[in-house]
Amino acid sequence: MKSYNNRFDLLYRKELSRRKKDKNRLKGFTIRIFKILILTGILLSIIFLTINYIKRSSFFYVKKVVIKISNEKTNIDESIFETVKNVNIFKVKDQTLKDIVHTKIPEYEIKSIKRILPKTLIVICYRKIPLLFHNENTVIYNDKTISDRMDYIPANYIVLETDLEHIGSIYDVSGLPTIFTNIIKEKENIKKIKIEEEYIKIYLKNNKIFLIDKGEKLPDFSKYIDFKFKIFDFRFKNGIYVKR
Repeated sequence: MKSYNNRFDLLYRKELSRRKKDKNRLKGFTIRIFKILILTGILLSIIFLTINYIKRSSFFYVKKVVIKISNEKTNIDESIFETVKNVNIFKVKDQTLKDIVHTKIPEYEIKSIKRILPKTLIVICYRKIPLLFHNENTVIYNDKTISDRMDYIPANYIVLETDLEHIGSIYDVSGLPTIFTNIIKEKENIKKIKIEEEYIKIYLKNNKIFLIDKGEKLPDFSKYIDFKFKIFDFRFKNGIYVKR
């Protein structure tokens, strides 16, 4: 007769019990995860539908547009933005507002746009400062933007003469981007700039004339105030000064 070993039988039954518990535990964990995913999906769907409904609701239609000018005390009629009123505030694009400003008040530029829920838009602008008056028909501002002359002649501008009839950007004018920052710094001293095919000619208000190569920056005019010369030609290594 074969002997019966009770010890191994006990170990076997314990192993079966452990496997069954692990299987039940894994099944329960999977069910809980599945329930959580379902509830999360339902919750996200509710949130999405609610937000979508709110965005489409007339509750968020623009009723007021406030225009603020950051660098001067000026009031601008908000009626220029009449076309965005009664439009959902979330659907009003920044570019749409910028296009309106460029068309209606080209001497201004939008600095920032704030949406004050539920119905108010705050458009913060700044007045662009005219820097160059190109060929008597185009205004170039100190922020590098450009607009047509419109019905006014900007005050305190510098005349810019080129052989180009129209420009869409300062980068259309060879040599201008290189000296643009210097022009802003020397605005009070410069009367006229003439950009020729090979060089740039700068006329100062004190009747001195400076010539530079394209691609070169403006010299420090203050160093030459006391020089008894009228023309300063910096196209050469040491410069050439002419008295007449």
